[in-house]
Amino acid sequence: MFVKIYAWMWAAMAASALGFYAFGAFDMLTAVVFGFLCFGLTFMGMMCVLPSTVSHPITAEPSKAPRMSKQFSSPVSEVPIAVNFTGPRSKHA
Repeated sequence: MFVKIYAWMWAAMAASALGFYAFGAFDMLTAVVFGFLCFGLTFMGMMCVLPSTVSHPITAEPSKAPRMSKQFSSPVSEVPIAVNFTGPRSKHA
């Protein structure tokens, strides 16, 4: 919305400057006034238009998380129940 208003304001500024020039009323005082107005429009663009054009939209699509399978498989369930914790016996003991 701000971008359209901002573009139309610049178009109106250019059309009025062209009108002043065409009718011969574009003197030094008018040029200074148009300079101040252009300066103000530039900073209005920095404050209003620039943040709305570079920011992310609020209604962004949520990322889809990968679905997990219904059968849960745990690595703990694959460990054998009877485990020999003493290790192999050496012949020299």
